[in-house]
Amino acid sequence: MLLIQETGDVICWGGNEKGQLGLGHYQDINTPQKMENFSKAGVRVNYIACGGDLSICCSEKGDAYAWPLIQNGIKQSYPTRMPFSEKTQIQKVACGHNFGFFISNQGLVYSFGEDNSDGQLGLGHTYPTEYPELIQCFRDIGERIDTIECGFKHTIAKSSLGKIYTWGSSNKGQLGHDHFDSELSPRALNIDKKNNKKIHQIAAGSSHSMVMMDTNKEIYWFGTCGNL
Repeated sequence: MLLIQETGDVICWGGNEKGQLGLGHYQDINTPQKMENFSKAGVRVNYIACGGDLSICCSEKGDAYAWPLIQNGIKQSYPTRMPFSEKTQIQKVACGHNFGFFISNQGLVYSFGEDNSDGQLGLGHTYPTEYPELIQCFRDIGERIDTIECGFKHTIAKSSLGKIYTWGSSNKGQLGHDHFDSELSPRALNIDKKNNKKIHQIAAGSSHSMVMMDTNKEIYWFGTCGNL
């Protein structure tokens, strides 16, 4: 479990056999404990996410961190700063099961992770990545993403214009594209083609997705438990 205090400090506890608590060791923690790495470095965390064995966060200054990591054959069980340029400020993060996303202040999306077996990284392939890679298609079409939610092996994203995109596993129909095949790249989903309604809010469960419309607050559900 990870949570952020008002001071920007991170509190953690729970299972730690993979180093997912970012404490530099692999012992379980039964009571809440502060992550000293951030507090000692004067880093104030403002967004955090975790899934599987992966934890990621971003700071008020726009820096991004992830843990645990295996880079160049070396395992690190403490927060490692991601190699973004100084011009790239990360403002939000999202995490599925061992894969994650970073959203910059320009609305660009970067993904990385050990699990990309169904294309849930949105990079057009199924290979894992050690470092964050830009999802090029969003930049190519000039789309700015403001929210991403992740399921077990799928992803749903909302743009600043209220458009919605899904990709990754669709074994339960959780992508909403009327098929059960994986999508390796983000694909636009039009919930209401006739009225061209915008999306207000999105959410993802293990194998389902939900969207709330902007005007009448209608909720659409696709994936496990049927369609509403």
